[in-house]
Amino acid sequence: MKKIIKYLSILLISTLLFGCDNSLERSKRTIDALQDNMTQIINILNEIQNEEENIQRDFEATLNSEDGLTAFGDENSAIQINVSEREYQLGLLSEQVGALEKYIEEFTTFTDAELLDRQEVIQQIDLLNQLQENLAVYSKDYQANIQSEQQIYHSLSDPEIDYNRFYQIFEQVETLMTTNHINLEKILGYFEPINTQLINFKIYLVNLAESKE
Repeated sequence: MKKIIKYLSILLISTLLFGCDNSLERSKRTIDALQDNMTQIINILNEIQNEEENIQRDFEATLNSEDGLTAFGDENSAIQINVSEREYQLGLLSEQVGALEKYIEEFTTFTDAELLDRQEVIQQIDLLNQLQENLAVYSKDYQANIQSEQQIYHSLSDPEIDYNRFYQIFEQVETLMTTNHINLEKILGYFEPINTQLINFKIYLVNLAESKE
């Protein structure tokens, strides 16, 4: 009987250690995935901003083309290519925001894993949720605004357009871009604290894994 109890005790301890190792590896994988997700999102936002900085250049290139104002109706014009590139990046951003939502769900399991400080995990989840919500607003508003922007540029190809309408174009585009920039500002402050905490979690888990060797 004592041998059986001893055997069951060893088996139970081995199972607990294996379960802990599994939780440790899963936690590390989730953190790695979140860090990669953050990097991808930042890269996409940078690409969109780069295209925004080229709007004036691409507008002038289209305006000065051989076709004049009619070029604004051409999907291959510099300004329409600029719009298309930002639309493409927005599609990539939506994919990453969807992935972020799944990682947040995975991250919530850390509250019961007892590997990390529960309060720190809860605070991180709160920040991640706020980031995800603000990214969703940015993406939704930008998508609507870029469709309006595309229509505005197309309207310039109208042969009956007058000078008043032409100069109103700049005001309309500026209004759209202002909304986009306001939404972007709400996003940018989240990355540093989230990434710093992810690094701290990762260092802790690495040290914990080494202590078990």
